[in-house]
Amino acid sequence: MSFDYYSFTGRNIGFIDEHEQQLLRQARVFVCGVGGMGGAAFMALARAGVGKFVIADIDRWVIRQAFQGLRDHNTQDTPTGLSVNLSTQSLTHGDFSRYITDCLVEFNVDPRAVIFEITESGALNHVEAVHHLIQELRPFGCRFALDDFGIGFSWFAHLKHLDVDFLKIDGSFIQGLLNDPVDLAVISAITNIAHSIGKITIAQHVDRPEILRALQACGVDQVQGFYIGRPQPNLRTANGQLQIVQGSEGLRAEG
Repeated sequence: MSFDYYSFTGRNIGFIDEHEQQLLRQARVFVCGVGGMGGAAFMALARAGVGKFVIADIDRWVIRQAFQGLRDHNTQDTPTGLSVNLSTQSLTHGDFSRYITDCLVEFNVDPRAVIFEITESGALNHVEAVHHLIQELRPFGCRFALDDFGIGFSWFAHLKHLDVDFLKIDGSFIQGLLNDPVDLAVISAITNIAHSIGKITIAQHVDRPEILRALQACGVDQVQGFYIGRPQPNLRTANGQLQIVQGSEGLRAEG
């Protein structure tokens, strides 16, 4: 499988806790275009099963490209994590976990650097498949995140059945928390329950210092967004340095 062009980008992940003044870099592979078609349109057709590309095959292609890129770019002095979004179709393939472990060995990737992201809706529709994948890969050190968390109606009830490591709070709550008390309450509730069961919360779409201050007050653990650092064209340039800003501004990324 090949595509006309794709990008391998790095982004910054910041810790809110001032005692963990560390910046992580996470890599992502983005399919930008196929046969003159834009990446978003192409992925929509692939998810719908239209055309010759199957979304589960694309997942495997992305995993290979991402693992190879991580191997080629990683350095010992600047830790880089790898986040891979998985489609729900891949979750139901029985040999998918074996494919991942084979790629980990082939490209000599530390499994502890890899986070597999599954949307909340996808996970809730395939609870058993997600549970099986986590059981297969967690012993190697891989970690898991529920993406777009909080938009469902029964998310808290399902947390005890999904042994994920991270909850990525849906960006719509983050963008609204300054003006909507309901969004603020949801973020606080997610954070409190996540901490009570040993999970880490990540806030997406953090693009202003005011949002960062509000998230600090809620106790959110990690943040990502344009205020922390814009996506960079490769991992080498995504190397901002965290700085604790005195007063109420909190943590931001420079670089």
